[in-house]
Amino acid sequence: MATATVESTSHTSTAVETYQLDVESTALVRAAEDILSLTRTMKETWLFGKLNTLGEDESDVKRREELERDADAIQRAIEEGGLLKPAK
Repeated sequence: MATATVESTSHTSTAVETYQLDVESTALVRAAEDILSLTRTMKETWLFGKLNTLGEDESDVKRREELERDADAIQRAIEEGGLLKPAK
């Protein structure tokens, strides 16, 4: 944005500067409103359960339990010697 110099203080240049300031301040307000809208949406998503950032959901718990069962089964098979026996 070009500002008027002290020498050019006509009504036209003052009107142009006023209009430019109005446009820029409107854009700034719009950007602030967009940020507020985004943060509100994020808060609503977090509060109403669609954004679970603190713990495991049911599928994570189920997956972890299945992995633990599989790991235990593999460990038992290795200890019993049934898994790595040579073929006869």
